[in-house]
Amino acid sequence: MRTRSVPALLAGCLILVAAPLGAQTVLPPVTLGAGVQTSSVHTSPDGGDSVDQFVLNSVRFYVNGPVTDKIKFMFNAEYDGANNKIGVLDAVARIEMSPKFNIWMGRFLPPSDRANLNGPYYSHHWGIYSDGIQDGYPFVATGRDNGVTYWGDFGKMKLSVGGFDGASATGNPDILGAARVQVDLWDPEPGYYLNGTYYGGKNLLAIGGAVQAQSGNTASSVDFLMERKLPGGGVVSSAPGFAAAAAVAVAADASPAVAVAGVFAHAAIAEHPSRTTASAPVRAMADSG
Repeated sequence: MRTRSVPALLAGCLILVAAPLGAQTVLPPVTLGAGVQTSSVHTSPDGGDSVDQFVLNSVRFYVNGPVTDKIKFMFNAEYDGANNKIGVLDAVARIEMSPKFNIWMGRFLPPSDRANLNGPYYSHHWGIYSDGIQDGYPFVATGRDNGVTYWGDFGKMKLSVGGFDGASATGNPDILGAARVQVDLWDPEPGYYLNGTYYGGKNLLAIGGAVQAQSGNTASSVDFLMERKLPGGGVVSSAPGFAAAAAVAVAADASPAVAVAGVFAHAAIAEHPSRTTASAPVRAMADSG
């Protein structure tokens, strides 16, 4: 035992001595973040007593940082007030060689519709999934799947394509394929995760399409976001979309689902952040949908 420890100790000393002699790369710091959603609900039914509720809906914690200048990590967790539990949102190893070549591996939002890729914390309205149409793709938890994705920004076009674990998402062991293409006709929108609004920070005319497929079953969607700055500091925003599915998210031994389709749309006019005392956050890389 003693003879084995000597080479290890010497190697450790050599590393400590030699490290300052090599070229040093200054990496950005690890970033931490958090978000909270809380609500108050007053219910006054006919013929009954009024009820007031104060709810802690969600708390999210974000950790993001570099391993090298090209390899990074992201870890996000959420406290779910409805279930009183803490779970993993994102756990991602990120290989980011350039804006045009990025590989993500782990658990994260797969290529899907804008509503899923911006999530509840970066939407421009509160009840983002209340219409039952958006975010209709299969997932393991909170819109996420386990898998690997390539994505790249090509100026005003964004492309992503990946493969995900089917067994955990749908019960079918076959690979779940996913892809998305987005074209920005006005300002570009860089990055993989998206915002539901920029509150006047950008002039956006973005059209996106996504598809997921597994064992011959498919789901697809088309989404659109238009935001235009108005004279005097305002901004107008519109985000319609279309979603369709044919026998998706069914287990291997289940009967095919009936094809469904739906349309969702939201529009809003808001003050530009420069005219207000507070504004919604714009997504940073460490934040999740």
